[in-house]
Amino acid sequence: MNGVILILAHGSDTGAAMLAAALRGLIGQREGGNVSARSTSGAATAGKRAGLTLSDTPDVWLLRPEVLCTARWSHTVDEFGKTTSRLALPGKPALDEGQIKAVLNRLHDLPAPQFAKANPKDRDYAASEFHALIISWLAACEKRNHKVTNSVRLNPCLHPTLPIMHWKAMAARYCIPLAKFSLAHPLTTDGAWDASVLIAGKHTSGLLAEQYGTVCRAICKELGFELLEFRFQRQWHQFVLVDVSHLPTLNGHTDTAAVAQCLYENAFRQADQTTSEGVAR
Repeated sequence: MNGVILILAHGSDTGAAMLAAALRGLIGQREGGNVSARSTSGAATAGKRAGLTLSDTPDVWLLRPEVLCTARWSHTVDEFGKTTSRLALPGKPALDEGQIKAVLNRLHDLPAPQFAKANPKDRDYAASEFHALIISWLAACEKRNHKVTNSVRLNPCLHPTLPIMHWKAMAARYCIPLAKFSLAHPLTTDGAWDASVLIAGKHTSGLLAEQYGTVCRAICKELGFELLEFRFQRQWHQFVLVDVSHLPTLNGHTDTAAVAQCLYENAFRQADQTTSEGVAR
């Protein structure tokens, strides 16, 4: 197995399923490092510069938390004190830490149905241990320079946090119209939104991408996020920003394609850098 791109998502996450299909299609379109499809040209260029062939392309695994909790885990410590992990899932080949090329984390909790009938004390203990294991594993993946989108590094939560006041303050600084709010009631809209700007690495999509794409990318950079969806609601004569999420819905083809390209390029980032350095020398 040449490697794996992991998408961690819940069973109800239809956007993740669409993304996995788009990413497999993106990989499958390449023949000898060349892709004819115009929508995948950015990702194809990354692979081509890295000198990749069709046999080098990774698999795409869409993993649900219910499947993760059935995995068998093993940890090895070498003579230098370096720890590596291996993950064995039912029906799949064992996955070494070094085979992971990129990860997209769309999880917001970790259900563990196998502990459902345990007494509450044991169930809570097992759930906390499983939670710690997944966070440690994701952090280790990033430490090995495998790109983890929605990183948990230095974060005790399963997903990154983005306080409302942080993105509102940043949006105000960049002159993006905001929905009216107060400190007592920061969210004053009904949660509905009519348009968006999606930032996925160097890729931008969404109805308002032309108008707000540049400033949204700058906000992403300052907030330390690679993937964010800026959600706007139409109020009278203009769109106002009502929400920012690290979990884009991925309902549209262009949004899905942008995230697929981002993941593909992340998977081959190290190979691309190594090749570029060799050419420079």
